[in-house]
Amino acid sequence: MKQKELVVLFSVVFVSLFSIGYAQGEKQVNEADAMPSFQFLLTGDLGYAPNKKMNDLSKAMAESVAEQYNYLAAAISEPGGFSVTDSSKADVNYGADLEIRFWGDRIGFGFGSGFHYTESSASVTSPHWPDNPEYTLSLLVIPVAGTLYFRQPVSQKSFLAIGVGAGYYFGFLDGELESDYTIPHQVEVPEPISDGTCIGYHAKIEYNYIIGNLSIGGGIAGRYVQFSEFEDSGATIKVDAGLTGVSVYAGAGISI
Repeated sequence: MKQKELVVLFSVVFVSLFSIGYAQGEKQVNEADAMPSFQFLLTGDLGYAPNKKMNDLSKAMAESVAEQYNYLAAAISEPGGFSVTDSSKADVNYGADLEIRFWGDRIGFGFGSGFHYTESSASVTSPHWPDNPEYTLSLLVIPVAGTLYFRQPVSQKSFLAIGVGAGYYFGFLDGELESDYTIPHQVEVPEPISDGTCIGYHAKIEYNYIIGNLSIGGGIAGRYVQFSEFEDSGATIKVDAGLTGVSVYAGAGISI
């Protein structure tokens, strides 16, 4: 009797487990079938990427401006008192990207481009003059990047995606001095408009929610994008700058 009870018990357990497994498999198949095979997405991001060399360079240029202003003031027998009193750092960047994605069941590939921007600046002031010159060093980065994705359905209308990839990055470094020039002479300081290129790498994890043909999502990305030199009219400007750091992003687009 006990053997019959054990056989029945094991039979019930086996059938239950088989039923649960079959239902789970059917659920995953249905979820995969409901996932898009094509996406066209626009995303915006906000990132943190320390750029100490850019910050140091903009401050050094502002210090050169302060020295020249003090010299010009002394030349006309006026007090100078110019010094660097305020600065902002190129450690926070923002940007936007357009990306096309093609999906199989779980594996996908994306290709896209966009822009990312950051700047550092330093202000020069004096208690004796109304001039408030400011030196700004900006970096504009345009990527051309590809990403290999793996996705895991969460429900019939959502999925998680993990992506890794690489790209070719174009960087444009621009220096600019703004001043009222109350002192009757202009100062000379490098204002480069230069460009550079580098290969960069990235990884990301994101969540996508599908509403009809609309996809809404967001995620976290890590990047290694580092320029070491820029060319300006045949001259080479050596400064480390880039987007190496982390960012958060969100966006929406078409899903089919």
